[in-house]
Amino acid sequence: MNTPTPSATDHRHTKRAGSVPTTLQSALAKEPDASIDRVLQIAEGLSDLPNGAYPCLNPKCRNPCTYPAKGTRGHRPQRFCSRECRLKFERAQSRLAWEVRRLEELRELPMTTRLGVLLNREISRRQWALDRYPTLEAEVGQPKSPANGNEPR
Repeated sequence: MNTPTPSATDHRHTKRAGSVPTTLQSALAKEPDASIDRVLQIAEGLSDLPNGAYPCLNPKCRNPCTYPAKGTRGHRPQRFCSRECRLKFERAQSRLAWEVRRLEELRELPMTTRLGVLLNREISRRQWALDRYPTLEAEVGQPKSPANGNEPR
């Protein structure tokens, strides 16, 4: 039997089911009573996770960071490709956070509407950039900015 040739207006996707990645949540919804062994088997075979590497967390770097190989002990997953990259990340994050705080202090001063719009735009730009620098678990707590509130390191 011959299968019909799809026309230009045929929008059916024959490979759609294979292109949508399975998540642990959707897999377990199909097997709510799965054993621990089955859950781990599903988790190891997920297609939506990269094969052991993600880009460095520094938004200006695209070097890969690897997850420790199965069976290795004592190694944490890398967040940054190097110590230098981590330090650049921390400095940029600290500088942007300081700049946002400093510019927000200026909102209390009397100013024209034009200056207020410019100030809001500059604060927004820095907050948008700061979104690329997430707070890491180890950094929760006191900010790394100097105690005197002056320029960041």
